Amino acid sequence: PSGATQAIFSIAMLAVQSITNSLGEMVIACNVIIMRVDGFAMMPNMSFGQAMSVYAGQNVGARLPERVKSGVKQGLLLAGGTATVLTALFTTLSYPFQPVHLTVVMALTVGIPSFFFALEPNKERIRGDFLKTAVLTALPGGLAAFGAVALAQLAGQAWALTPVQISTVCAAALATVGLLVLGKVCRPMTPMRWGVVIGCGILLALVFLLPTPLLALDVYHGKTALVLVAAVLSGGGFLAALEYAPCFFRWLRGIIKGKK
Repeated sequence: PSGATQAIFSIAMLAVQSITNSLGEMVIACNVIIMRVDGFAMMPNMSFGQAMSVYAGQNVGARLPERVKSGVKQGLLLAGGTATVLTALFTTLSYPFQPVHLTVVMALTVGIPSFFFALEPNKERIRGDFLKTAVLTALPGGLAAFGAVALAQLAGQAWALTPVQISTVCAAALATVGLLVLGKVCRPMTPMRWGVVIGCGILLALVFLLPTPLLALDVYHGKTALVLVAAVLSGGGFLAALEYAPCFFRWLRGIIKGKK
């Protein structure tokens, strides 16, 4: 079913593209921009769909239909809630990315690693509560990415950076969080996983250190470099704070109980 869905979607996109090509260069350019924004907005729900396909397939194979029904309900709630939040954010905040930036960042933090990880053998069955596990796994990275990108955008506006420069620092913040989340999900590390993480990290560094006109990056302006460094550090800081916040609160609760 998943393969059939992807095939139908691909055929539909070819049909849309053929119609768009017949309407001229301006329509083609507009369509490309809209599709990039749509791809970014739909990425969380597409990820949920892929996760649910694996989850449902494993449980169908294990003859556990009740877990499939429960997982589908929780997946729909999670996807609907995420779509609602993203819609609210996109209607209240300005979009900070150039389309090509998301293509590069998502390819090196999601697409290419996913291809290699899919080749690894995995005979373990998914266990535990699907919704709780998905939220606790995805929430720190999502919040860290949003916080780092929002901070980079506000800093860029405060320093009077151009739109291209703001897009550059926002892309750097998103790439930092994406690479750190990639390292987190790779645990426990294997030689192949180390190679994927290090390789993608090097490629991301080269993208920002050796920008080309095709990527529309502006790194070497003095203010841009300072804000970019701050965005990278804030991305790592946001993720670390969210990762260790539960430990901190447990430690603080223990101290309070001890005093009582």
